[in-house]
Order: sequence, then C-alpha cells, then structure tokens
Amino acid sequence: MAHDIVFKPSAVFDPERAYFSKCGPTEPPPSPQDSSEAKLTQLKAAKAAAASISSGGDVILPCMKAALQTLEATVVDMEGKPLDDILIELRKSSTEALSARTDAAGTLRFQGLAPGTYQLGLLELDQDRWEILGSEPLSAERAACRDEATWTAPRPVARTGPTSHVIQQGECLSTLAHQHGLHADTVWDLPDNRDLKSRRKNKNILLPGDTVILPPRQLALRDVEPSNAYRIRRKDASEQLRIRFLDRQDRPRSGASYLIAIDGPNGTEERTGKTDGEGFVRESVSATTTEVRVTLGQDLERETFIFRAAHLDPLDTLSGVQGRLTNLGYPCAKDEGKLGALTRRALQDFQRDEGLTVTGEPDASTRATIEEKHLA
Repeated sequence: MAHDIVFKPSAVFDPERAYFSKCGPTEPPPSPQDSSEAKLTQLKAAKAAAASISSGGDVILPCMKAALQTLEATVVDMEGKPLDDILIELRKSSTEALSARTDAAGTLRFQGLAPGTYQLGLLELDQDRWEILGSEPLSAERAACRDEATWTAPRPVARTGPTSHVIQQGECLSTLAHQHGLHADTVWDLPDNRDLKSRRKNKNILLPGDTVILPPRQLALRDVEPSNAYRIRRKDASEQLRIRFLDRQDRPRSGASYLIAIDGPNGTEERTGKTDGEGFVRESVSATTTEVRVTLGQDLERETFIFRAAHLDPLDTLSGVQGRLTNLGYPCAKDEGKLGALTRRALQDFQRDEGLTVTGEPDASTRATIEEKHLA
C-alpha cells in the first residue's frame, strides 16, 4: 500500500513586489553568523517548509515493503531427542496454510512470512499429545529471507469419526495409540471399548483378533510469530518395564550387573545398571519398543534373555499360558497354542514345584499361580 505525503510550497512568487523591493532606504547588512549556526537555521527552515501541507503540488512517496521473515520449529521426544517426519501446519487464515515434515534434526523452517501472528498445529497428534516448551528469537541472519511464501488450503482432517482396528501380533494399546497420535488411556476409556476392557484386564496384553475402537484426533492450534525458533515436545507416556530374575532356588538375583538393549524404530539404545533388592530390572521405555535383551552377569557367567514387546497373549488363552511358563523356565512355546506334550510336561513340572495338584491341565488354580509368579 502507498501513503500520500504532500508538500506545500512555502511562498508564492510576486513579480510586482519583487520589482519595488529594492526601492527606499536599505537596511544595514546582517552581522556575520557562525557557520554552524547558519547551517542549523537553514535546516530548520527546510524542515518547516516540508511540514507545510497543501492540496496543490502533491509529492507521493511509496511505503517500504515489510521484510519477510522465517519461523523455525523443532520437535523432540520426552527425553529431548529430535523427532523426524512430524507433520506440522502453519496457518495464516482459515483458507491459507503451509505444511511439511520435520527433517532428521527434528526441525522445519517456514520462510517468506510477513510480521504478525500465525497458528501452528501438529496434524497427526491429538490436542494433548504435544506442547510448546518455549521459544527464542532467531538471529537476523537465520530469520531473513527473500521469497514470499506460497500459501495453499489447509490439509483436510484425516478422520472425523471413530474407526476400528484389529489387533495383530506384536501390537498392544500403547503401541497402537502412539501410532495414531493418541493417549492410550483416551482409547482404553472410550465407551465403545467397554466390552474389550472388561475382557482384557491389561490394556497392553491383548489377543490378536481383538477389535479396538479409535476416536478421532482433536486438532490443537497455538499462536506463534515469525523470527522465532520454537521448541515443541511430543508428549508420549513412557511404559515401565519390569523384569524379575530369580536363581534356581527362587531367590531374587539382587545386585546383579546388567546390560539392557532396547530396540525401537530409531535403532538400539543400551543402558547398564544393577538389579534391585527384589531382583528387578526396572527401566522406562517408549511405547515404540519392539524387543528388549537383558544380559546378566559378566565374563563366563553372562546370560542373555530376550523379550519381545507386545507378544504376550492374555492368560485366559493357551498361548498366554505357554508364554508365561516359558518365561518362568518351563519351555513349551513350540507347541504354539496347542496342548501338546511339551505344554503338559511344563504344566506338570510347574504344578509340582508350586505344590499344586499335578494335572497337566491349565486349570483355574494353575493360571492364578502362573499370574502371581509372572506378575502379569
């Protein structure tokens, strides 16, 4: 937009007055002034002339175009590690938006923005699954840009109503909720999942074939301004991993050194520690964890145990009984859901060791004791 600034001439030329101006007595010449004072007087006169405004003799000066700016957003997880491939949308209005995904450093830059307030949203996360941790001004070098942004229509909402999902082996509610940008409790507490919740006491121990209803995500938009770098955190509820180790006399292996390797979509993370007084390895892990390997002891006494996340079936299934017996040291997983010879022998050995009636059947008292020993 151009603003009109008008200059008015300070005097009008009169020929007759100019002709007679030299008649009559002349005034004595003015005393000489200091050169700096004379310059100051001239500047004041010029300023006064420029301030005079009239409808005639217009002079139009165009406004300077506002400098275009950049907005930077970096998304991290609960531990502060950058997250790539996170879809972010920046909205200028209800009909104008920019959207893209974060890079390997978890960062996305929106360029060519005019000064003002915009709205930012993470389209694939529910409203309570992310937060802005803070912001800091960009340096002039990082904020500057030349080309104006090309705006498009906002992306359509992916789902507007509930959808159903059939659980596959290796899935639990926490992994499923994470994949869909939801909180596990939001899904588990949905009225549509009431029947599933009554049948499966643990939301993370589901049976392949179980159907889970997923609610639609609620979009959150938060105010942001260009020339700033925003730090955003994806709020994922971590899961508490508990693995208890006992010796052959069922005594806790307390104080044992361990190395734990945690596999996930971004690679393997290794940690070290010691089991607690009850023989537990306790670690906080992400819902995206796929496998855990725990190595106990050192040198020749080292033992490695492998646990696959979300592969344990409910205890009311035969495969669930077999999985727990195998973890407790009574291997029978090769029977794969059938009451074969390995499973019967494992059941008999377990019943004998626990002082139960030896039947070789997964009866109610045997299942209850298995649950107590296995802790789930």
